[in-house]
Amino acid sequence: VTELSSFEFHDFDSFREHLHGWDTEPVQLDAGPLHLHWDQLRIEDFALARLGVNRRLADTSAVEPGALGFSVSPEPLLWCGLEVPPGSLVVFSPGRDQRSALQPGFRSVEISVSEGLLREAGLLEEAIDPRAFPPERCVIPLRPELVGAFEILANSLRCFPGSGDSGPWASALRQHALDLLRSALHGRGVPGIRPVP
Repeated sequence: VTELSSFEFHDFDSFREHLHGWDTEPVQLDAGPLHLHWDQLRIEDFALARLGVNRRLADTSAVEPGALGFSVSPEPLLWCGLEVPPGSLVVFSPGRDQRSALQPGFRSVEISVSEGLLREAGLLEEAIDPRAFPPERCVIPLRPELVGAFEILANSLRCFPGSGDSGPWASALRQHALDLLRSALHGRGVPGIRPVP
């Protein structure tokens, strides 16, 4: 089943209802109205989403067993006690809490993939082993053109065909996401990250 949704949220309870493969507890740190935009495509064991927020947030989240999460943002991120440089791929593995701090205007591309699909695509061995923490092992710096490709991928959620059979379009999008993850994981380097003071 293919499902595409686009939402504007002003509270976190309703936002959590639309997350796929994640358990999260965000807290707003700035005063003022919250505006959170979330576009998401779901295809069985895969989800692609685009996130944008207008307020400073702190978040503790976890990935459900049997899946891995991947996040790419052109914005800097505080994650698991590290300063993550802009344009990094962060791998969220199941079995532990992942703590983040987002600045106003933060946006990101979020991908959730089942271990079965990763294995089928030949990516499970290349992805971060959930037992291979510490967190700095799970941050992968990306070339600028690859960050741009992830953003174009997420922006294509707004180009949903809207009529007829959307299955081929969604399957092509999923395959493109897996191809980009393969490129990102193959080019793994040592990021210049440091602990948050």
